[in-house]
Amino acid sequence: MRKQFIRIYAGIAIVLLLSAFGLLAMSKQWVASVRQADFEDKTQVLIAMVREELEAVDVDPVAQLLVLNMFSLTHRMPITLEPLFVLPLSSVEKGRLKAGEVVTISIEKRLQTYQMAPNGDVIVLGPYLLEEMIRWQDDLIGAGDGEDDGGNFFFQIDVLFFGILVAILLGIGGAIYFLIHPFERRVYALSDAAERFGRGDLSSRSPVGKGQAVADLARSFNGMADRIEGLVDGQRELLRVVSHELRTPLARIFFLLNQLKNNSVSEDEHTDIQRIERSVYELNDLVEELMDFARLEQDISHRTEIDVDAQMRELPEMVAELRRDVSVDIDSEYLMVWANATHFKRALTNLVTNAVRHARHHIWIKGKKVDEMAHISVEDDGCGIPEHLREKVFEPFYRVDEDSNSTGLGLAIVKRIVMQNEGQVQVENRTEGGARFTLMFPLGEKRSNDLN
Repeated sequence: MRKQFIRIYAGIAIVLLLSAFGLLAMSKQWVASVRQADFEDKTQVLIAMVREELEAVDVDPVAQLLVLNMFSLTHRMPITLEPLFVLPLSSVEKGRLKAGEVVTISIEKRLQTYQMAPNGDVIVLGPYLLEEMIRWQDDLIGAGDGEDDGGNFFFQIDVLFFGILVAILLGIGGAIYFLIHPFERRVYALSDAAERFGRGDLSSRSPVGKGQAVADLARSFNGMADRIEGLVDGQRELLRVVSHELRTPLARIFFLLNQLKNNSVSEDEHTDIQRIERSVYELNDLVEELMDFARLEQDISHRTEIDVDAQMRELPEMVAELRRDVSVDIDSEYLMVWANATHFKRALTNLVTNAVRHARHHIWIKGKKVDEMAHISVEDDGCGIPEHLREKVFEPFYRVDEDSNSTGLGLAIVKRIVMQNEGQVQVENRTEGGARFTLMFPLGEKRSNDLN
């Protein structure tokens, strides 16, 4: 959002600056044209004054020269009296002079102004540069006002103009910030609600507030969240009811199997009964896993610090009960994680059970601290998992080995547990062969310090 504010402000500032520079250039050009017209008027007044003085002294050449020199010194401009035929004027311009007009022409970027004198000659002002004459007049005005820097008229205008522009930009920046800041807070609130919802907190909702755009978006998000929560709750309830209802017929089947085993049956019938019993036990395991899977969403509180080493010390005995031909190596730093104790133990035992199921001879269980997180890895020396299947193994009922007696829910339960406890789980293959599953949980000590 701050980047958006900077982009909006930068865009407005650039447009305003370009407009200001254009306006300043136009204003300078307008002022220059006004001052040029004003100087041309003054030039005509000056040449008229010279003509009056020459008319007063009549044809006395000495008096005429004194008049010309006096005006030249006073106005810092060459003023002479020249015959008409020596002047670089066209016939049209000469005609205008004879008609009594004042004529100004440009020769090599310098100006000359002409008017007929009473004796038939031509009064010549110049050559002069318009910019120099205007600057000299500014100096005269400044000296008359008692100022030392009268020639910096445009500079003073520039400083004043840019001071006003900076004040406008600061005002616009503050206005934009105060207009966007409430919008920014509401967008962050919506983003936070969406993030919590994505982490599994289906009760997360965004405050609606005022303002058409963000309010509509928040209402749409809340409506979507309500529908998703309703669908998920319905699926959970269906899963819970089905799992619970399956236990009754399973109990009856176990009772009937026990009665059959107590009866006198042939060897073939006994074999069939054992096969049925194994299948019923598998179905019972599946029901238990389904019920655990459904209960996970209802038990996400009661997090506490968990001693990882204490949990790992119980694992070798569990592995020995599952397979006597698999050995276990445990290597862990001192780690305390912040999680639901029941959930953590279930995730760890599920990964170990999965490793025992696929290992040839050995599994490794390791724990270490990485980037303020506790990493607990479970490795085996089995066949590993193909890369394109590594995300699918966490889906409910997916099994890499279709012949396995796994329910297909063990790793799905692990994935749900880590998500509910603000953790992660990753799977990769070992370089030496086999798979490596890594649980990542927040550190207990760090989380406790944050809460304090």
